[in-house]
Amino acid sequence: MSYYSLLTCSTIEKGTSSIHPWYGSDIFDLDQFINDSRKIVINQFRFPRGIKTAGFKEIRWTSPYLHGKYLHDYLEFINLIFKDVKFIFLTRDLHEIYESQVRAGFGTQEKGYDYFSEHVIDFYEKMRSSNLPIFEIDYKDITFLSEKMVSMFEFLDADYNVDRIRSIISTEHSFANAKKFTSTALVPSTLLSTAAPTQPPERSADYTGIELEVGGTVVRIGPQASEPQIRAVIRGLKSRL
Repeated sequence: MSYYSLLTCSTIEKGTSSIHPWYGSDIFDLDQFINDSRKIVINQFRFPRGIKTAGFKEIRWTSPYLHGKYLHDYLEFINLIFKDVKFIFLTRDLHEIYESQVRAGFGTQEKGYDYFSEHVIDFYEKMRSSNLPIFEIDYKDITFLSEKMVSMFEFLDADYNVDRIRSIISTEHSFANAKKFTSTALVPSTLLSTAAPTQPPERSADYTGIELEVGGTVVRIGPQASEPQIRAVIRGLKSRL
């Protein structure tokens, strides 16, 4: 936002007189601002010295986070800062993203699946129409040692260390949420083979009192469980068998 404010100033008549409303605007230096922004990012992330490739994950791409700026403007600004930047565009099944946000308590279900999916699809379309250096990969291709993942490392010109990557993949990350639900989730046995619906219902039927044993783990029904939560827990338990 600061950069685009300065960019606007550069198009306005310079105020060389102290009585001019834009007096002093001629001293702004866009190139210096870009260089200073690059230093700020590097200093804040504290990238280790001597590394070949450094990066970070950014999930704040929606309009409220961008304060009215377009996604493309934001990506172009990052491109200006780093010059040799490359973007990894990570996609995922819309139902899985929706369920994940519901589990995390983001309040996504309050506006419903249709509203949520519309915004994600719009984001996908904007990324795919960009002329920036972007590599697209899906979530399902980073949960195991896939050919797509190898191609991603080639795109980044980064070292592909199989042992290190295998260690990272085998480490439980955000899906630790499943542990929290194993004592409260509602799991009817009929859902084990049920495909994801075209539009996930916001509330499950009343399965209170039903128990299901998956790989030695007993899962009990909780009165507040939704079907997206139930399906997510089942998948998590089955993946550990």
